Amino acid sequence: MLRKNKVLLIVLTLFILFISIASISAADVDDTQSDVADEIAINDASNVVSDSNTIITDNKVNKEVKTSNNEINTPKTVTVDNTNYSTVFTTSGLSGVNDGDKIVITESITSGSSVVINKAINLTSENNTVLTLNTGFTTASFTINSAGSFTNVTNFKFYNTQVFVRNATNVTLDNITVEVNGQNIGSGVGVTSIRDYSHNAVVKNSHFSTINNGGSSTLVLAGVDYTTLNNNTITGTGNVGNLIYLTTYNINGVAEDNTNINSYNNITNNVITGPTSSTLAYAIALTGHNNLIKNNVINYAGQAITTQWMYTDPVDMSVGDNSQEYTGNNIINNTINNGGSVKASKANTVANNTITGTLTTGQNSLVNGNVIEGITTVQAGTIFNNNTCYNNVLVTGSNVLINNSRVDGYIQVNSGLTDVSITNNQYTGYIQGGTYLFNNTQVDSIDDYGLNQLSSGNGLGKHKLAAGETIYLTPDNFGSYIQYSDFDGGVYEFISRKCRNNILVFDDTVIDLLNNHPLRNPFINITVRGEGVTKSIKGLFTSPDITDGLKRDREYNIFENLIFEKWFQTSTNDIYFISHRQTSNVTFSNCTFNVRVDELPPTVLTYALIEVTNPKYDIGFSKVIDGCTFKITLPGNTINWGPESSQRVVPIKLGASDQAIFTNNNVTVTQIQHDDEGAYPSDYVLMLENNTIVENNTFNVESETDLGYLYAIDFVSASNCVVKGNNITVKGSKYTNGVYFTGANYANNIIVNNTINLTSGLNGGSYSGGPADINLNSAEDSGYAIVLEDRTYTGGAYSESSSTVKNHTIANNTIYAFGNNVYCIESYGSNNTLIANNIMYAYGMTPKAIGFIGSYINVTGNTIVVEGTEVSGTTADYIPALTSGVLLARASTASVTDNEINVTIGPGIILGSFNNSEVNGNIINSTNDYAVTLEYANSNIITENTLYAKELVADNAVSQDSHSNDNVIENNLPSEEVELIGTQIILMSGGLNNISIGASRTISGYFSEQGKYSGQTATIKIYVDDVENKTLELSEWGTIGFVFVGETPGDHIINFVFEGNSTHSPTNTSKVITVMEPPKDYSLKVDTTEFTSGEAATITASIYYGNEYTEELATNISKGKVSFKVNGKTLKDTSGKVIYAKVVNGVATIENYEIPESWKEGSTIQAVYAGSTDVEKLTSDKTEITITATEPTITTEDVTATVGATVTLKATINADATINTGKVVFKINGKTVKDESGKVIYAKVSNNEVTVEYTL
Repeated sequence: MLRKNKVLLIVLTLFILFISIASISAADVDDTQSDVADEIAINDASNVVSDSNTIITDNKVNKEVKTSNNEINTPKTVTVDNTNYSTVFTTSGLSGVNDGDKIVITESITSGSSVVINKAINLTSENNTVLTLNTGFTTASFTINSAGSFTNVTNFKFYNTQVFVRNATNVTLDNITVEVNGQNIGSGVGVTSIRDYSHNAVVKNSHFSTINNGGSSTLVLAGVDYTTLNNNTITGTGNVGNLIYLTTYNINGVAEDNTNINSYNNITNNVITGPTSSTLAYAIALTGHNNLIKNNVINYAGQAITTQWMYTDPVDMSVGDNSQEYTGNNIINNTINNGGSVKASKANTVANNTITGTLTTGQNSLVNGNVIEGITTVQAGTIFNNNTCYNNVLVTGSNVLINNSRVDGYIQVNSGLTDVSITNNQYTGYIQGGTYLFNNTQVDSIDDYGLNQLSSGNGLGKHKLAAGETIYLTPDNFGSYIQYSDFDGGVYEFISRKCRNNILVFDDTVIDLLNNHPLRNPFINITVRGEGVTKSIKGLFTSPDITDGLKRDREYNIFENLIFEKWFQTSTNDIYFISHRQTSNVTFSNCTFNVRVDELPPTVLTYALIEVTNPKYDIGFSKVIDGCTFKITLPGNTINWGPESSQRVVPIKLGASDQAIFTNNNVTVTQIQHDDEGAYPSDYVLMLENNTIVENNTFNVESETDLGYLYAIDFVSASNCVVKGNNITVKGSKYTNGVYFTGANYANNIIVNNTINLTSGLNGGSYSGGPADINLNSAEDSGYAIVLEDRTYTGGAYSESSSTVKNHTIANNTIYAFGNNVYCIESYGSNNTLIANNIMYAYGMTPKAIGFIGSYINVTGNTIVVEGTEVSGTTADYIPALTSGVLLARASTASVTDNEINVTIGPGIILGSFNNSEVNGNIINSTNDYAVTLEYANSNIITENTLYAKELVADNAVSQDSHSNDNVIENNLPSEEVELIGTQIILMSGGLNNISIGASRTISGYFSEQGKYSGQTATIKIYVDDVENKTLELSEWGTIGFVFVGETPGDHIINFVFEGNSTHSPTNTSKVITVMEPPKDYSLKVDTTEFTSGEAATITASIYYGNEYTEELATNISKGKVSFKVNGKTLKDTSGKVIYAKVVNGVATIENYEIPESWKEGSTIQAVYAGSTDVEKLTSDKTEITITATEPTITTEDVTATVGATVTLKATINADATINTGKVVFKINGKTVKDESGKVIYAKVSNNEVTVEYTL
């Protein structure tokens, strides 16, 4: 009693002290999903401290309470950089720091000395600083000891540093990074090691990465209880050990077979990615009991969850692998990818896990609600309830219950076992055991399980699932199996009692008997097989809520060798063609589907022409479509991305949470028109959800409209899918897409070994092999071969912590993308993506092979060819339209290694607002000024690449703007001046170098390297008189041919230029061809052809020397005279003598010749040179003249008269023409002449004259 009182006093004292300095709370761990069956309760609550001596706090240390003189110090903040680091951090402990203080490290530190945290402090960092102790080369480590209990370490990064928490309590490591790369750190203890009776530690929101550290574990708990590892990312690469390891080894004073330590720990919500499968590495290795392993995602092909290796059982002293001694752990709701296995220990609870590898249950365990893809081994005393097994189940112990589970394989019960109950299950294989080999084994109804016999005694023999009877339908027996019903306006339906579980064989005569009526299945299991069928089933299986379609609400339906056909000519809401909703297991094999839709239904509900979905079930059942042919024609449905965000008709839809398999099919879809209701008429060909395999199919999708948006394969929030070995061709005028993952909260998809060919912007034309064939319409003409899209990402800086799209592999694909702004691969928000060993060709205005917003990207081993016509452009996409090989934007952490990238116009790699990436081992050839560009990009490493830009190489070929900082750019190749291969252009000497104008000359030659015909493909530019004329793409033989046409006389230089590249030197050569003009002679031309009637003019004619191509004034001619003829009459003076103009310097002129009224528009003028001793007689061509009329004038005659006298007023109109129309008004002293009544007197014009009699 006295001892207990002392303990209580200590607890109360500590509580009183700490309540004044800290806020006390318990860790919040989600444990709401605890029930897996109505009958079975599973306790998966988080482990909390049960020791009455322990207090769990939030570890916020605010004040010093452990001073020797009982004075309470006010916490302070200590800022540490390289100047005072060694003063504050010493090998014996902290200096000048008290409990409760905050230490902020503001710059990266590299040291070879250990750090000991012996005070309860808050340690953090700023400016993305890193602490490097180089533990692999020194003995230095970072240690929080018992005196450092209640320490918080937040926002801190360790590099190549051993991290210890030793015998400490209530330590929190939050948002830390521990990275080890290539150094042997953690031998015998682990890289980050919480050990030696530590407890109540929390490690959360942190990243641990171990690469080739010699085989040591990453995160270790050694002798630790009540500790939480939550929401961490743990990755191991290369030669590493276990990733999370609860171990009994190397703990002072602890036996290796101790089963009580390492208990009551929580391992929750972590993402664990392992290396290549190794016997030395487990994802999670367990010892102890009452540990909770929940909600983790494990990506590892080896042992994902197991127990400690090589434990010696103290009972029988036998040495075994992964001992079963450890009991009572809870493994709940974990996802095990990549074929990883789970091996539970005794008395474990294993519930609601998805396991892609094998499962060994452990003795006396509760196993409930799991999905297991590998073989399951059920050990003695196990309750195996409500599980889905896609493989065999092996029962190895007695007293086992297998209940309410699905088994796609056989159940094998070992010999000599007792009390094995197999009840209420679904299985497609058989139960194997042999008569009398096991006793008291119970199996439910024979009918329910398809067993066709029972052996004598207490046991079962080997019983296969009954295959059913094969019934060949004929006109004679048709009525015995299919009957007419008034249901839904008249249908034919199967007679349940005769057709259930049987195979019905159809031929054309049976299809004729249907008489185009719908055929309905009233909820039975059935196989329908066609033999020799050439006719199509037009009225298909139906259901009360859907007319003229096939809807099924039952399991196990198989359709083989049938033809289905339907033409929806008018708009209808009932547009289902084949619908299998809430159906567990459906197979279409070797069927043909011909469907045409002319009008869309009026509502916005989504209809599927061919639908196999399962919204009622939560566990996997197979949907299989294999070896089928689809020919589907339908309109484009406008999607405005507002109220109507999905199309009304989907050709093929496989969905819900089941496993769907779509293999070996041939799909042709043609978009024939669009609905003219908006801007985005779209068609999604194949819509899919979780757990789908799409393999070895051929897709041909094409739009015949000028405004088509086409999606070949569309996954909606789909996880655990495989797209493999498909050949996908999509041609559209606006937008094309090959494989499109969209939505939110999806992960673990694989896209491998596909060939994808996309073309956008052809205006209905065809593609024949290169960018020159593309007729781009606008900036909207875009193509995306593979897309990962996170609908929760709304732009701006991307954060991996908020990502809902994770863990995807895109590998070994061949992709061709043609259009304006095209992508081979695009990510709009995704995390942890592998892009490996793909071959990508992108052609267009601003194409790119990879455009990526997301974190933790690994781009490796790809071959990339990008040919753009513009460096940048416009786009509606969030990723900018920049020609490039790889563009990473708005995120951080990528590895771009060992790729071969060739880009025309743009850079090979662009990092835009992208940080903390490694670009290494790539070969980049770019015609841009730079091979790699960094904009607003920080802390990236660009090393050991081979870089060729337009004029720059190696490190000089990397550009970074003024906003980019802390980037390492070094050791890029070529490190020295490259000795280029010598080249030469040889022109053949044959042929004429002088040609007549208008004639052609063929210039032949060849391209050589080092004096021999070149086998490389070279580009030769041809310049004629310094103007680029043509570009030749040479064949592998290097031959040159160019036809020059002489269009202008003179010497012409034809220059052949090879500009060189990263391996070959530039060269050029030229040839001069003279184009000869025709002989020159003298000619006479009239220079003056425009005249004004009645005015004096100067008339000129000139003598020229030349030909039809060139001529010049014959200034050497000053002899002879020239006369002129108009309308054939020689010009004469007033005395009737011919007017001659003397030739002076080739020019003859007559002056002041008054143009007579007889020269009218259309008259011709001609000059005649009389000849001389220098030049013979010349006559010019007759040339039409242009006559400008003179302005008309009016003249009057003076009149003398007295008042009252009558006078005659007379006026004459002077004009080139005779005027007999119009009127003239006279004015006297400015006043208009009027008659006696005051009216104006108008005089009519006659022969250009007017007269008026007027009385003054």
